[in-house]
Amino acid sequence: MRSMLLVVAALVGCGGNVVFEEPDGSGGAASTTGFSTASTDVATSVTTGPSDCAALEAELNARVTAAVACSPTLAVVQCSGAATVPGLCCPVFANETQPDLIQAAKDAHDAWANAGCVAENCPFSCPFSDQGACQPGPDGRSGFCSMLFPD
Repeated sequence: MRSMLLVVAALVGCGGNVVFEEPDGSGGAASTTGFSTASTDVATSVTTGPSDCAALEAELNARVTAAVACSPTLAVVQCSGAATVPGLCCPVFANETQPDLIQAAKDAHDAWANAGCVAENCPFSCPFSDQGACQPGPDGRSGFCSMLFPD
């Protein structure tokens, strides 16, 4: 029972969807929590098949990638931390100048969670900072929003 509570606590703390079923497999209750980030494992579900969750996870990851994209060459604040989007396990900073992309990422997360998909191998706690910036990619022209942590 103690290990079951630890598993539930890990999933709830990391933005997973926990589904409780009756011993006969009927009914039950679900508890969906907030934000999360990408996982390398394919999410699975009690209510949908792994392939459904894999497709929803791919869509979620694509939408989050679009929402966190920024341009380090622009002289406008894009990634201050004013906007976050849910990933599979933890929240990530998003480009606050792109409200449509932020909403699309939130909608994709809702579809993934509402399908009963859960992320595996999430950390027990999510890192958080109140400061963010647009981190340049290898080409120097594109980038992604990132949390900043003081030294």
